[in-house]
Amino acid sequence: MKKTKYLNPYLGGVLLGLVLLASNFISGRGLGASGAIKSTIVAGVQTVAPRHAEKALFYKEYSDTHPGNPMNSWLVYEMLGAIVGGFLSGVVAKRLKFKVEHSPKITSRKRLIMALIGGILFGYGAQLAEAAPAALL
Repeated sequence: MKKTKYLNPYLGGVLLGLVLLASNFISGRGLGASGAIKSTIVAGVQTVAPRHAEKALFYKEYSDTHPGNPMNSWLVYEMLGAIVGGFLSGVVAKRLKFKVEHSPKITSRKRLIMALIGGILFGYGAQLAEAAPAALL
């Protein structure tokens, strides 16, 4: 059986950092998934509870600075491309598996719950960091 060779993770990290640096230099923004999630949440709230979206400061500020459909954002397309591209890459390389990797000390369920909590906290922190410069002005 032939062993699959993968990219060195340190080199991958450096390359990813260079892509992020180029994104900031070219577009003035990073490649954060939090922007795509924010657009998705705003679109969802505008659809389900339009009056709330008009009155709540969070949604009103977003709509004022991002006119038009929130789902028509390059960050949304980028995240969709990353998800679809990762899925297709796994299919083509015959590495697509639906399993949860975790330590033998915890269960799959606990691992998924902790990942969800970590993702929520990370997204919340990203929104705080985005709002911080405006609060300092």
